[in-house]
Amino acid sequence: MSRRLLSADEPGCTWEYGWDPEQQTYYARLVSGEDPGGCELARFGTRAVVIDSTDALMYLMGVRLPGECVSVLEHDRLTDSREEEAPPRHRHGARAGAMAATESPFALRTLIAR
Repeated sequence: MSRRLLSADEPGCTWEYGWDPEQQTYYARLVSGEDPGGCELARFGTRAVVIDSTDALMYLMGVRLPGECVSVLEHDRLTDSREEEAPPRHRHGARAGAMAATESPFALRTLIAR
């Protein structure tokens, strides 16, 4: 299962999203805090409810993902990727997960292959 992280509009929440090759669906989880191990507040994409497009995933999340993120997700689906994006590190003077308007969401991405 691929896993990506995105700070949610709600303060103190994070979206974990990606492609689940075993269930053949995109998925998203809204968790409290900036750690994917936080309390799950919402979940989309299960065997019972398959999400087969990035547009449907973004609709359910209520978020418009940048084009680079959509391309990575579609690549994950086509290759049944199991890559995981490393959790964001705290930067001195900046809130973890915060991103400058011109900064790419994958500029410093580190992937962990499993």
